[in-house]
Amino acid sequence: VQSFGINTTTGSPQATGLTATITPASSTSKILVTARCQVSTNAGFGGTFLMFYRNGSILNGASGGTYNFPAGFYNGDPLANTGNFDTTGVVITNYDSPATTSAVTYTVYVAGVAGTSTLYLNRGSDNSCHYTSSITLMEIAG
Repeated sequence: VQSFGINTTTGSPQATGLTATITPASSTSKILVTARCQVSTNAGFGGTFLMFYRNGSILNGASGGTYNFPAGFYNGDPLANTGNFDTTGVVITNYDSPATTSAVTYTVYVAGVAGTSTLYLNRGSDNSCHYTSSITLMEIAG
């Protein structure tokens, strides 16, 4: 995934482009989904949730604008007197039961909690440094 920014104030989660697909060998298999995301923001506002979607639907649901876990929460870490925000590694994990032998696609989404901000993936808010994020899928026999 290339470095980019996502406006987190649109009111609904947005795909980051960090995605992976697996085809379970058995419908009783579990999938361990882990993403390591390098994120920063241009404001230390109310924070940003990072969450998994499976085949276009949020895992563990969302209701009334409240995003339920599993989700990573990033609140922004201001660098002293610079106006920029530090890049932080956020790890999110889910132990999923897709109950299928068809291909399953997992994608990391982001959603803002409050305020106006842009979440940056794989770069600092000032675009001076670039990083790598990853998503790993592991099938566990059920």
